[in-house]
Amino acid sequence: MIVFGHAHRPYAKRAGGVWFVNVGSVGKPKDGDPRACYVLMDTSRPEDVEFVRVPYPVDIMAHAIRTSELPDEFAKDIETGGHPERV
Repeated sequence: MIVFGHAHRPYAKRAGGVWFVNVGSVGKPKDGDPRACYVLMDTSRPEDVEFVRVPYPVDIMAHAIRTSELPDEFAKDIETGGHPERV
């Protein structure tokens, strides 16, 4: 089993007999859900991965981004979960 992050999209896939589990993202998701995501799992049963979503202060973070030197699209990304058409 390989558990990793930074791909911004939570998933569990099996390839070549190995489970790959991406835990998702806090603050820059790309799966359409702006909430923070983490994984609950029992490594002896990798097929039973549970992705858990929790509230994240998106409005506060978006405001902080907009008042910084970061591009406004970063704020839009966290507000929409990485799907600008959902604004």
